[in-house]
Amino acid sequence: MVDLEEIKEKTKKGFEYVIDRTQNLIGKYTKKFDFVFKRENPVLEKRRKQSEELLRKYPEKIPVILEKDPNCKISEIKKKKFLCPIRQSISHFNAIIRGTAELDPTEALFLLINGNNSIIGDVTMGEIYEKNKDEDGFLYIVYSSELAWGKI
Repeated sequence: MVDLEEIKEKTKKGFEYVIDRTQNLIGKYTKKFDFVFKRENPVLEKRRKQSEELLRKYPEKIPVILEKDPNCKISEIKKKKFLCPIRQSISHFNAIIRGTAELDPTEALFLLINGNNSIIGDVTMGEIYEKNKDEDGFLYIVYSSELAWGKI
């Protein structure tokens, strides 16, 4: 005879295992990027005031923080803060970063918004900013030589 309680218990444990495994895998692949700028400027309100001041002074530009993926083989770019024209395309921004990093034409360069989202297509920095700006008013971008952190 089949013991329904035993089957229910085994099924429940099986589901709990699957849920636990799934959450572990999701956490593994949606790791949040630890931005140095935020660590060095831990007070959200101060960062917000900084971005608001920049937006007030330069209404046609957006404040961008660019950081290197620690696993990236590309040389470090000294400049971390950018004021990008709202109408500038992400392709143009990528070309600027490529030139600054003095990359070989055969080397790949990926820009990851908020450290985990790759941009497909040729959208403007303003469009990206409106959809992805941080609560402090900055747009955070990570550059990498490989698409290891993010998703397309």
